[in-house]
Order: sequence, then C-alpha cells, then structure tokens
Amino acid sequence: MSRLTLLLVFKIIFSLGTLVLPFLILPADRVADMLGTEPMPLLYKLYGVGISAILVGYASAIPAAQRGELPSGILLMGLVSNAGGALTLFAFQVEGVAAILGGVFAGIAFALLTALLAPQVMLRSLTGRDMGSV
Repeated sequence: MSRLTLLLVFKIIFSLGTLVLPFLILPADRVADMLGTEPMPLLYKLYGVGISAILVGYASAIPAAQRGELPSGILLMGLVSNAGGALTLFAFQVEGVAAILGGVFAGIAFALLTALLAPQVMLRSLTGRDMGSV
C-alpha cells in the first residue's frame, strides 16, 4: 500500500464519519445544534450528497495510486476542497471540534500538495519501496 493510498483511505473514512453520515442521517435540529445555526434540512442533505460525490472521486484514485500513478486531477480536487475548508473554518475563527476539523483538513491539504509536488514521496509504499513509475 502506498502512502497516497493510505491518505485517500483515511480521507474517505474520516469524511464519512465527520461529514457525510452526520449530514445525511442526523435530524436537522441535531446538525443545527452542532453547527450553531438554524436548521436547514435540504442544505444539509445536499451537502452530504456533494461530499459523497467527492469521496467517490477519492476512491476512484486508489487503483491508480496502487499502480504507482499520480491521479493529479483528483489530488487537485482534494487540495481545493481541504484547503478551502480549512481556510474557511479558520477565517470564521471557529473553536472546539470545528477547529480540530480545520486542522485535520489543513493536514490533508498539505499531504495532497506534497503528493503533487513530490509524487515519489507519496507513491512510495509504506515499507519504503517504490510503487511504480511517476
């Protein structure tokens, strides 16, 4: 398994647990309490579906990463999504769990940027072997 594959799998699982499932499954009142906003059920469901689509993109990149190929389009999508999410959370000076989420998104954005700028680092297997051509 390459480092990039591990990053993609982590991002998918993390996002399912923190973004998709809460927005798709929890009652709107509960989500509103977590966000400190008024309930917006339609917007919450649309957000959950939109993030699900992004996660399908991440999943589609796993086979390429396993072959040692750089899925640059998916990585750019993830960079915009994660860096944008982190910057937005930080711009609103969030605290608590939201600030932690911002930090995780920033870390993922940094790892995706690393993959784009130094693919040989992220396409290397977890044991240190090269996974293929870059």
